[in-house]
Amino acid sequence: MLAGRHILVVEDEYLVALTLVQLLQDEGATVVGPYSNVRDAVEVVAGGTQHIDAGILDVNLDGETSFPIADALAQRGIFFLFATGYGAAALGEAYRHYPRYQKPYEPKELFQHLALGAQVKGGMSGAPLAAVDDSTGAGVAQAAI
Repeated sequence: MLAGRHILVVEDEYLVALTLVQLLQDEGATVVGPYSNVRDAVEVVAGGTQHIDAGILDVNLDGETSFPIADALAQRGIFFLFATGYGAAALGEAYRHYPRYQKPYEPKELFQHLALGAQVKGGMSGAPLAAVDDSTGAGVAQAAI
């Protein structure tokens, strides 16, 4: 499903990042990262020297939000989604329309969403591929990671 895709991983919890990287590699993806801080991830994304098809962003990176990374990805037209332990309110108005997976989540569902998003050039140029009801959390995937 993700064979040949380059997936950016931004996650500051070591064991979560390690598990996610292994699962992505098991699906045939090439992992870009993982990055645990905003500065390094923005540098890679904004620099444009790394090929990235899609990204998975934890919202809270040791007290900093990943929003600058999200902005850099959106500017390059690269699909991304948030994977977070926080609810929709943590995203704020500016980011609520992007896909969000609530931790723990089911990796296969998240990977299917990534694969679909990676196929759409400029997948995050405005409308998300799947909407989430921010008031109820409906549509938010939950399970294993």
